[in-house]
Amino acid sequence: MPQTSIAQRKYSEIRKRAFENFINIRLFHFFIESPAIPEPNIDELIKLSVRKELYDLYARCHQMVSSLPVPDYPHIKIGELDKLYKNWYDKNTQHTSALENVFQEQHFFSKEEFIKFYGADEIDRSCTYCKVLESEIKKLAEHGWIKTKRHLTRGRTMELDRKDPFLPYTKDNVALCCYWCNNAKTDEFSIAEFERIGTAIHVIWTERLKKINKLKK
Repeated sequence: MPQTSIAQRKYSEIRKRAFENFINIRLFHFFIESPAIPEPNIDELIKLSVRKELYDLYARCHQMVSSLPVPDYPHIKIGELDKLYKNWYDKNTQHTSALENVFQEQHFFSKEEFIKFYGADEIDRSCTYCKVLESEIKKLAEHGWIKTKRHLTRGRTMELDRKDPFLPYTKDNVALCCYWCNNAKTDEFSIAEFERIGTAIHVIWTERLKKINKLKK
């Protein structure tokens, strides 16, 4: 039977981040558009359908100082949003199971789906952007061609990237990618933009692998 311990660990990590994002974007929606309702309950959050432009605005607000108002929503400042988030979590963290069920059923992979997507431990996965294989990363590391100090904790296996960084972690918005592409793409580049960067990274990996093969001869 194929081993899937890596996929299961990745699933737990990504699911936690995805659920936090799922809650936070809905809280953001409520706080900026429903000022008369100071504290949304779980049922209200479940019913929300978040508009695409609010994901973009939510991301922009993370780059702003607390004294500035939310763009296009002058009635609320960034710092006030932070306080509203904290107050809501202080009161509701223990009561989010219904919201988590909706998230799991309608907005995220089941564990079985994710394991099928990510693959068994024996699979030689490749990066969506630079095409490097996990076996090639191992080879590069063994020959001193991996420079990052984080390689003990990241980089040995493929990570999960949101193709569109301003949309949630869903089945259609997740791609396998190496640590280096994930680190470089961040929330800055679209897939079309990053494909060119991925191609350049692929060239560098190929050159390094050729040097290793040349030394072996």
